[in-house]
Amino acid sequence: MICEDLKGKKVLVTGSSSGIGVATAVMFAQQGCFVGVHYFQTKDGAEKTLEEVKKFSDGCLLCADMRDAEQVGQMIAEFADTAGGIDVLVNNAGTLVGRMSFAEATVDFYEDVFATNTTSVFLATRAAAKPSPPGRPLVETAQPKTSQRRYCSLQATRRASSQENT
Repeated sequence: MICEDLKGKKVLVTGSSSGIGVATAVMFAQQGCFVGVHYFQTKDGAEKTLEEVKKFSDGCLLCADMRDAEQVGQMIAEFADTAGGIDVLVNNAGTLVGRMSFAEATVDFYEDVFATNTTSVFLATRAAAKPSPPGRPLVETAQPKTSQRRYCSLQATRRASSQENT
């Protein structure tokens, strides 16, 4: 089924080298969107995702450490330049790798997981809001299971973006 409203949209899916990210990237490609396939460490998975995307539409491969503001900004800018803008950002990147018991968890471990799963949403959404012209909405979404903890980051970014665009 094609959603005509999505056809031709430029969509960046972070964490699209496996799992939900792959399915999301392919679904947008099936709707006729240009899809940015992001990965950090799993290039093979991302290349396979891009192959699937290109069966339906067009796209590009992007690499960035979502914990690093400079890398995220460069990735968003590269996508916007390649695709001709950005309409939809799917903040899917996240980690549960290296699970450990609460008693064994270190502050460094906590900060790394928090940066990957939460701070990354703020960094990506803030960077993606910059190439969007005033009056043109940026649709941002996150995984349902993590959306509550990402709410504050997203709201802060939206407020900052709306102040910049007024």
